[in-house]
Amino acid sequence: MQVVVKKTMTGISEDIKQKSQFFLNSLPQIVDRELSIAVEEAKNNHRFINRSGTLESSIMHEVKVTNGSIDGSLFIHDRANYGVYIHEGFKSWEPDRFLEQPFNTFVEKIEQQLNNNFIKSR
Repeated sequence: MQVVVKKTMTGISEDIKQKSQFFLNSLPQIVDRELSIAVEEAKNNHRFINRSGTLESSIMHEVKVTNGSIDGSLFIHDRANYGVYIHEGFKSWEPDRFLEQPFNTFVEKIEQQLNNNFIKSR
């Protein structure tokens, strides 16, 4: 079982594509950089007690580019099989959704960069 938070960016208009080809070409690298920051924020902003470092080292990100869309995800690797219970809660444990806030911040940053680039390209 794995915890994954994901955002797919599709439907970038032709106007932006024509005026901002450089930005679009660099968008996967921008997404990768911002997700790396989100991983570090998730590692630093949780309430679980770090004993072995396995869960923190299992917080990862992935960027996939397919058919004009960019999928960015932040996830807990399966090697920390208990990560889902910490993130989602289990029985008397309250959820510690430490991936969600850094991921939401990532989405806001990417959307802001897209908006800023669109305004500059007009």
